[in-house]
Amino acid sequence: MSRDKEYIKSHLDQLSDDEQALLIELIDSKDSLPSKDQKDRIKKNVLSSISTKGPDTAERPRAKHKRSRIRLALAAVALIIILATSFSPAGRYILAEIKERLYFIPGTGEIVRDNQSGVYLLDKPIELTDKSGKLIIKSIIKQGESLLIEMAGDGDMPPKLVLQARDGSEYKSTNSWYASGDGWIGGSHYITPADMLDYRIILSGNIFAPVKLTRAQGVEDYEQLGPTEYKNGLGLTLVASRENGRVRLNPIEHPQAGRRVILYGYIDSEGGYNDNVIITDSNGTSYPLTENKGPSRGANLSFEPNPDISEYHVKIPELLVQYDIREEVKIPIPEDGATVDLNRTLNINGFTLQILRAKRHGDRLKLFVDTDYDSKRAENINTLQLRLPYDSYSYSYHYNDNLVIDHFDLEIRPGDKKLTITFDGLINSLKGPWAFDITSK
Repeated sequence: MSRDKEYIKSHLDQLSDDEQALLIELIDSKDSLPSKDQKDRIKKNVLSSISTKGPDTAERPRAKHKRSRIRLALAAVALIIILATSFSPAGRYILAEIKERLYFIPGTGEIVRDNQSGVYLLDKPIELTDKSGKLIIKSIIKQGESLLIEMAGDGDMPPKLVLQARDGSEYKSTNSWYASGDGWIGGSHYITPADMLDYRIILSGNIFAPVKLTRAQGVEDYEQLGPTEYKNGLGLTLVASRENGRVRLNPIEHPQAGRRVILYGYIDSEGGYNDNVIITDSNGTSYPLTENKGPSRGANLSFEPNPDISEYHVKIPELLVQYDIREEVKIPIPEDGATVDLNRTLNINGFTLQILRAKRHGDRLKLFVDTDYDSKRAENINTLQLRLPYDSYSYSYHYNDNLVIDHFDLEIRPGDKKLTITFDGLINSLKGPWAFDITSK
């Protein structure tokens, strides 16, 4: 660890969760980011103040401690903002340190700070089958009255699930989302009583699955579920279980508002979703993931173990995360066969997307982009989801050699002079590795 990291970490270790939460709010707020002059001034003033011997020794111990605490918090705030906003390695490191210690309520942006507002999780996937095919409930996350179910399945779109409490009360989804391709992947949101942790899921009116959620408020709770690993601001807990002679692996993502893991692996040059989970034993023998003939995209991670071996090492080298965003861009449409230079730069969630140029060919428009890819960076833009002004319009995207978006291919109307694009999903690749030692008996 560098001297800068040690210095800041020594301050961070002495801050409470509330103070750390304040730092995140300051760093994440665009209004809080100081200019270079402001940063230099803050750094000079704060560092000089904490380098003094402190208040007069005659001051009461209680007041001295309080003043020292405030000075310490201010120093940490200033230094972390300075480092984080300049994107230095120490700044990125310490920002990840803060976020790994705090837990977020999915979809609200609120931070869980006490024992009265816990996060509850499904510790094992649930498989159901009806006339449309197989359905895998990948995860359930509940905080207060909010409950989010993420799932994947066969067919073209997800079915509507109903939650039934012990007293017979039923709850339907308030909103949902899904994406189709090789099967579908999606999620549904419910509003349920805060104390409803034991219920059943109803599929197609007559297929039932009992559910009991497990508390996961902080590090200790996650570690009780299984081995836990933090890398680059993202925490994972791996729950392993036996099922039909296989070992099923269920990575549980520690939730953060506005972000979710969509694949434990990568997207290839053809746009295919590929799981990338490396499983070995103490002898160095590798175990491939079981062929996935049903729902895909990380919903069915399992392998066939050696009956004589119970200890395995599991490594997830990389994964894909998706952020909820909303960025609207108006693109001028050139004449057929012509190209227009755009040279527009967007800052999306701290990542840079350059919209370079647009080239038209008939009713198709190629939109060339540059994602500022850096192989040394832990997280890079992979692609972006977008919406066009007409639901019937299609689009596709093309990857370069680094497997990041190079250009979009958009459908347009012959008479259109401008095209309004709404980016509503940022998909990033995030490097690990996340490594776990599991026991399968």
